[in-house]
Amino acid sequence: MLVIKNFFAIPMRGSWIEALILGFGFIFFVSNVLLIFAAAAPNEVLAIQAPMIYIMPGLLYSGLSFPIFDMNYYAEFWARF
Repeated sequence: MLVIKNFFAIPMRGSWIEALILGFGFIFFVSNVLLIFAAAAPNEVLAIQAPMIYIMPGLLYSGLSFPIFDMNYYAEFWARF
């Protein structure tokens, strides 16, 4: 964030403390979710593959990979939730 603010001169209008708390909270959440998947997996390969079962549907139906106007009816229905 310091590089973005100082090097690219993009103004920071929010609170630095709130941004850092959100960043640390996100890192804490993601690392703990991955640790839960790793603890439940019997080997290293499944520890890497299991989070993808959780992450990929969210990415596919969020509109990040495919915009909602390009989805078929079934996918658009589920993306609305």
